[in-house]
Amino acid sequence: MNTLRNVSCMTGVDSFLPLLLSQGRVRENKFSCAVCGVIRRGAMIAFSAGTHSTVGEGSNVEATPKSLFDVASVTKAIPIALLVLWAVTQRLIKLDDDVCRYFPSLRVKHGRRLTIRHLLTYGCKFELGHITPPYTEYGDSAWLLNEILSAGVEVMPTLSYGNYPPILLALILERVTGKTIQELSQEILFNPLGMNSATFNPPNDKFLVVETEIDPLTQQPRCGVVHDELTAALALPGSAGLFVNTIDLLRMLHFLLNDGGTGTQQIIDPELIRGIGKNQFKQGDNGFGFGFGQWPVFSRNLGNMKDDLCGMDPDLLAGAYFKNGFTGTSVFAFPKLEIGVVINTNHVHPVRKGSQLWMNLFRYVIVMTALTGRVPVSSAKLLWGSLP
Repeated sequence: MNTLRNVSCMTGVDSFLPLLLSQGRVRENKFSCAVCGVIRRGAMIAFSAGTHSTVGEGSNVEATPKSLFDVASVTKAIPIALLVLWAVTQRLIKLDDDVCRYFPSLRVKHGRRLTIRHLLTYGCKFELGHITPPYTEYGDSAWLLNEILSAGVEVMPTLSYGNYPPILLALILERVTGKTIQELSQEILFNPLGMNSATFNPPNDKFLVVETEIDPLTQQPRCGVVHDELTAALALPGSAGLFVNTIDLLRMLHFLLNDGGTGTQQIIDPELIRGIGKNQFKQGDNGFGFGFGQWPVFSRNLGNMKDDLCGMDPDLLAGAYFKNGFTGTSVFAFPKLEIGVVINTNHVHPVRKGSQLWMNLFRYVIVMTALTGRVPVSSAKLLWGSLP
């Protein structure tokens, strides 16, 4: 068990999180390793468990808080959505800009306007059902991108989550700044926040980069190669592509909990940061903020047992938000509590047979333990049959 901290103790986190991580990885081979980090009023603590790479026959590398994870769809929010909010802050774009101004070949249905706000909140549906993974059979990346940019799109009154909106946002960002997403991310977010590990071009280093699934063609673990087929086919980060360690994601959460400022520089307008934790839809139960999901949506049907709140006032969870990645990665922010939680696993290891419901329940148990200092009994029993 690896540990990194700059705080002497966080009640409950010290006591239970190492045990929960160990329980999570050994049951039913849900993942081979996990790293969890918590930031509370600027103080951080992180734990890790398990091994992540086979280097030579029978040799495994212990996961640490500095291990690099393919965070998959977390990329949609960090950095893509945050770069959009930065661009709005800088008045390079507006939330209500017409997307067809940038991509006139898009076919928006029913005479509606498709705006950057719709992309940022997933209030649109792309008619691209004829294109499915692994995408390689359709032609080169230029052909695939042309299909996306000439798709039919329906503006929706409720959430319609998918991979295409952040891809368009990434293209818009590159167009208005003249820089690649990698360059822009480094300049605007990663360098100012000290996120030195964050990259879209990870090293070929099995001691550092966590393996995900076994490649069906080579039968070798994918390590440092983005798992997401669409991102790989387009060679463009947007819906996925970021590799980053747990410590740097904690630094990002500190930035978000500090209303988009570093202490010396206000990078994103605080009002836009607050919009991350507000449901931007007037209809439906599926709330979504600026690039992030809403805590009530995540916790619904997972944490509805009374004892799982561990005596916490539900009002303290208002304005909380999160973003999950398919590979088993997550970030959670609770502004009223000044707490952020990072969960990194390789849930697709060794193959994509993991349960999303199981993984979300695991996330819930970790988060509530970090928030309250107590293990949520009912959820833990659903995971493991009894308390670990």
